[in-house]
Amino acid sequence: MIIYYILEIINMNKVKTVKDLNKNVLTKIKSFENVSTKIRYLNSLKYSQGDISRILTKTENKLVRFQWVNNVLKVKVKNPKELF
Repeated sequence: MIIYYILEIINMNKVKTVKDLNKNVLTKIKSFENVSTKIRYLNSLKYSQGDISRILTKTENKLVRFQWVNNVLKVKVKNPKELF
């Protein structure tokens, strides 16, 4: 039982790493105006929602939570300009 708690504490301290971004992907992300467009683009490249959140938090200099990514992906595109 004690070993289980120790392993759980060790796993909590691990930092998840994001896949290395290609320079082309990074420049494409920076060319978009909206965060929602960036989210949809990264989702089309088969990044997980957690990875999208981590990538955009690093590149946007603001916190992009998993819930924000989830909400964007649930809603259909309202503005056709948001399509990449």
